[in-house]
Amino acid sequence: MVVDTNILLAAILKDGVTRRLILEDDREFLLPVHALRETEKHRVTLCRRTGLSHAEFVRILETLLAALRIVPDETTFPFREAALAIVRDIDPDDEQFIACCLAFPGSVLWSDDKALQQQDAVRIVTTEELKKVSTIPSV
Repeated sequence: MVVDTNILLAAILKDGVTRRLILEDDREFLLPVHALRETEKHRVTLCRRTGLSHAEFVRILETLLAALRIVPDETTFPFREAALAIVRDIDPDDEQFIACCLAFPGSVLWSDDKALQQQDAVRIVTTEELKKVSTIPSV
């Protein structure tokens, strides 16, 4: 299951269901390295808005990364053109996540982005849907 940046950020910013799903669910979660670059780009703003110190942010991120499989650009690169064709009219910034799904046939994308759900090339699962089928009791 491919995780988008907003899901990662939700898990960093709040000790809630999203974080528990990443840390405790039995599924393999894939994270394109692009999501790490996006997370770092917004780190200062996120820390300021949430009151997290840099050290707390890094500690939480490292804990989450231990439960995620980081997918390098080299893996997704061959699929980027096809992915961009899928999301060009929705949000070209989501191309990396679609490319990651295409690189791992049968993958689904964990995203709460309603616009992204307009495409039908890759199955999207929301946090609410994932909660319903989670292997974690009482999430």
